[in-house]
Amino acid sequence: MFSILFGPAAAWGSAFGNLIGDFFGTLGLGSIFGFVGNFFYGLVAYKLCGKMGPLSSKEPMEARNGRQIVEYLLLAFLASAACAAVIAWGVDLFGWSRSVSWVRHHAQQLPGRGAHRAVPAAPPVSARGALEHSVDRDHGAG
Repeated sequence: MFSILFGPAAAWGSAFGNLIGDFFGTLGLGSIFGFVGNFFYGLVAYKLCGKMGPLSSKEPMEARNGRQIVEYLLLAFLASAACAAVIAWGVDLFGWSRSVSWVRHHAQQLPGRGAHRAVPAAPPVSARGALEHSVDRDHGAG
């Protein structure tokens, strides 16, 4: 919504806001892709608002009718997809998606899960550790 209201300033705000948030625990090489992805998150909706042909209401965004709501939802989806594509490309570029089993690790942390499971969770690996050390894919079971 802010990108539609404030334009490129909101895109820069989203990018720098994400970067500032990364300083509180997740700053690393992935922050570059987070910065670029969040910039596009703010810019895509601004650039496409009112320019999607028959899907656009051609009116200021006020969400007063169904067409404007559909346009807003489509803008939100496209902006989110652009952000996700940039960040996912960065994750794949560095091979982090193949090195860290985040979902498996965090599924082990749910209440009622843990010691009774046959396969132990993968230890959390930092981005630096994923680049410097290879991770045993079968977690020592082989």
